[in-house]
Amino acid sequence: MSEQQEPFLTPQEAQEDSGDDLPRGKWRDGLCDFFSHCGKPVCLKTWFCSPCLLGQVMSRSGLDVLGRPTSAELARKTSCRLISFMITYSVVVNVVMTSSFRKKSVCPEFADEECVPEFVNPYVNAIFSAVNLLFGLYFLLIIIRTRAEIRMKSGIDGSCFGDFFLAWCCDCCVIGQMARHTADYDEQDDRCCTFNGLAV
Repeated sequence: MSEQQEPFLTPQEAQEDSGDDLPRGKWRDGLCDFFSHCGKPVCLKTWFCSPCLLGQVMSRSGLDVLGRPTSAELARKTSCRLISFMITYSVVVNVVMTSSFRKKSVCPEFADEECVPEFVNPYVNAIFSAVNLLFGLYFLLIIIRTRAEIRMKSGIDGSCFGDFFLAWCCDCCVIGQMARHTADYDEQDDRCCTFNGLAV
């Protein structure tokens, strides 16, 4: 007797069986439709705290802090970990680096341009620049990976280059679109301080 084989499911069918309610084949709304939920926390987080919103999107999408799929239990912690990382970065850059080392003003030749502060020690200046560059690249990377994961789950056409270009040009718009795509804010209650940005 032959054993009964399980039917083969395409990734699209498997995703449909998973129970999530993500729209299929296209984004729920446009890249610049953030005012469609004006006055709600998602609109405010899009503009004033997009890293927090990104952490919530990553948590509800089942991703870790590097934008990789993970267990539901670990995904619940992504938002908190990302926000902790952002706070640590802000403290290190804004408090330690800017107040602990002497600066000099470098003024351009033209009087109508502003002077730019630089650290007196060139090594401190290089470290400061490297920390900012690494943080910017990390943030760009997790936006690209999160967008790619959401596109894959929803069967949306696109490319890594397109994700990079959009994240580079307007990260707030991209994060807001991912948030609106992964939650139907017309049906679900929006919250500021939950791990996934929704009423739990």
